[in-house]
Amino acid sequence: MCTSFRYTPKVAKAFGLEEKDIHPSDKCLVLTRNQKKMVPFGYKTNNLILNARQETLLEKPLFKDSIHCIVPAGSFYEWDAGKNKVEFFTHHILYFAGLLVDDHLVIITTSANSYVKNVHSRMPVILEKEDIDPWLKDISKTREILSKPGIALQTKQLQEPLF
Repeated sequence: MCTSFRYTPKVAKAFGLEEKDIHPSDKCLVLTRNQKKMVPFGYKTNNLILNARQETLLEKPLFKDSIHCIVPAGSFYEWDAGKNKVEFFTHHILYFAGLLVDDHLVIITTSANSYVKNVHSRMPVILEKEDIDPWLKDISKTREILSKPGIALQTKQLQEPLF
């Protein structure tokens, strides 16, 4: 699951953003085929929908007319069983696969890879550089792109318990 991510100094500089954490309902940068824009993180129905499971999103009516987008980030957070915040990152900019639903961001998640699974069972789909253009421009590649394993990540245990 992805409920919070961070604009690190590298992301802030590359995209002209403020270095900060992004939480549900915050405005965040998305890149589409034709534009970059700030949109709210999460789509409001009865509940706030933050994530779409890659395994089932093609079956869900809510996502039928959504627009593919990417979300630049420097890191993302998950919470371990002890409710401690754990940061996952690389030394490069991460690009999450996302969907725009009525101009609201929903981040696509997948089963956690070996770097994340000891902390959480889900993680955002992180696009490799060669998949960014096809993700934005060729909807026929959706299933293929979403089925790729996640990239190598580093972790940092943060001393910020959830409660």
